[in-house]
Amino acid sequence: MNRTFIWGHRGAGFIGVQNTIPSFQNAINMGVDGIKTEAQLSKDNEVILSFYKNLRINGEGLLINKLNLDEIKKYKLEVGPKP
Repeated sequence: MNRTFIWGHRGAGFIGVQNTIPSFQNAINMGVDGIKTEAQLSKDNEVILSFYKNLRINGEGLLINKLNLDEIKKYKLEVGPKP
């Protein structure tokens, strides 16, 4: 292969919220060749796209594998400091 392959890391995580459909769409719109993401399993074995094993909620780190999907969905995704 004689060309550079451009990855959208967590979509276009530097614009908006990483690991979300809008982030992936932004990366596609920018012309990436592929998308790289990471995943964790919730307590009820649902796939959660997150590099981090915990969510930062009210300043506290809660392990994704200790939360079920309904509990995770209660929280708003935001751009901010990494946990």
